Amino acid sequence: MSQAALWSVAAGWQCPVPCFPIRDNIPFEIERETPEKENRTMPKYMVRANYSNGGATGLLDAGGTGRRDAVKAFIESAGGQVEAFYYCFGEYDVLFIADLPDNVSVAALSLVSSASGAVETVTTPLLTAEEIDEAVKKASTLVAPALRS
Repeated sequence: MSQAALWSVAAGWQCPVPCFPIRDNIPFEIERETPEKENRTMPKYMVRANYSNGGATGLLDAGGTGRRDAVKAFIESAGGQVEAFYYCFGEYDVLFIADLPDNVSVAALSLVSSASGAVETVTTPLLTAEEIDEAVKKASTLVAPALRS
């Protein structure tokens, strides 16, 4: 679905940000292989979202699956894929994990969804255990500025 089509759907306040299981997995079950850099998988991001009054009205109109499908199409329009999608109790209304090509794509999605006024999001880049292993190795070669003589 094109972005224009998504936003024509959004005229009925179908929010481009989301959460219900797309698959029967746990949202934090995000382990992935980290092949050599030339074959790397796309970076993963966790997005937490809260609906505005208009976004919540759209959810009541479209239902959970309709909103989830709109988010999935929105993420795919930027070259990404939704791995897991859940509605939540508590601090956030929605949580989803998505693979996206790069930070520029994430920023573009964030700008468009924020401009809709239907949702506020918090996006967190996710790292694998292997990526943290690489960071630990790199950290061992670094010296904090305050410790330099």
